[in-house]
Amino acid sequence: MHSHDAVPVVLTVFNRPDCVERLVDALRRARPRRIFVLADAPRHDHPDDADACRRARAALAAIDWPAELSWKVATANLGCSGSTLQGLDWVFAQVPEAIVFDDDTVPAADFFPWCAAMLARYRDAPDIGHVGGRNHLGAWPSGDADHILVRRGSLWGWATWKRAWMAFRATDLRTAARPSAGLHPDPLVAQHLALTHDMVRSGQSLSWDLTWSLAAALAGRFAALPPANLIANIGFGSGALHTTFAGDFRGALPTGTAKAGSSGARPLPDSRFDRWALLIELLAAQRDSKMLLRLAEARHLVGDARLRFHLAPFDHLEDSVAALCSVAAFGTRSPHLDDIRARMEFAAQRRLRTTP
Repeated sequence: MHSHDAVPVVLTVFNRPDCVERLVDALRRARPRRIFVLADAPRHDHPDDADACRRARAALAAIDWPAELSWKVATANLGCSGSTLQGLDWVFAQVPEAIVFDDDTVPAADFFPWCAAMLARYRDAPDIGHVGGRNHLGAWPSGDADHILVRRGSLWGWATWKRAWMAFRATDLRTAARPSAGLHPDPLVAQHLALTHDMVRSGQSLSWDLTWSLAAALAGRFAALPPANLIANIGFGSGALHTTFAGDFRGALPTGTAKAGSSGARPLPDSRFDRWALLIELLAAQRDSKMLLRLAEARHLVGDARLRFHLAPFDHLEDSVAALCSVAAFGTRSPHLDDIRARMEFAAQRRLRTTP
């Protein structure tokens, strides 16, 4: 296993110089020797982008340690997915593995040695697709292991190998057949992946991270995650592409610590983590908890399959409350979390009172 500062790092930057500054500050602790920069071009219909993109790229001048920087600067706006896909094609034509940070992902100090250890451990394991530093539940029991294996690992601060990236890029999701045993052992997660697959097959354009997770499920690949969260996401707000709700409790999830270098037995995949993490994603998307309760009460009348799926936490109240409690117990302080948790606990108590 080589030193963690020898693992190449990829930075995707666009128009958020303040986020880039914080990311560079975090990278300074690890001092990676090789850095690839993927810089998307301004959008033609957003007049503020030109200056913001320039300042975001200029913020990388704060890299004050010896590092080889390679730049891929788009001449026209590619969008988040296009920039990432083309950029990582370029990166993995040059290196066999890399750590990837969007500009709003900030790693804890332990992430780098832990991630390097995971990259080395699973380098030649074709059923491991990536290493993720984000633990959406805050913490998760792992016994004596220094990681957990899951089927839907976050891509907020992650790493992978050329072999996994090429396998993903070679997958035609529109024609790929679903495995006879289903896309996931847990029915709720399997339903989510099936809905995603149906959207791809119908020609809808999805963000690349959704297609990555779908391709991994179709191929039976797993992700290695830390038992405690090692990645903060500082990008929630109006400047984000998808995470536009500034109060989203996922933005308040703190980071912890994780040991690295364990050579114990490989842990078994944990389907319950996948289930709880998906419930957290669905619950975090809810901004109006009162409306959420009203919709939940009438969800049998909801015809749209995707909207109905977003109400799935009400069909799994015990797991939903437990997942929210896990996030809170890790030290997340958020009015949004408190509100959603109170509403779900109320719904759970009401169900107990009305169940014969």
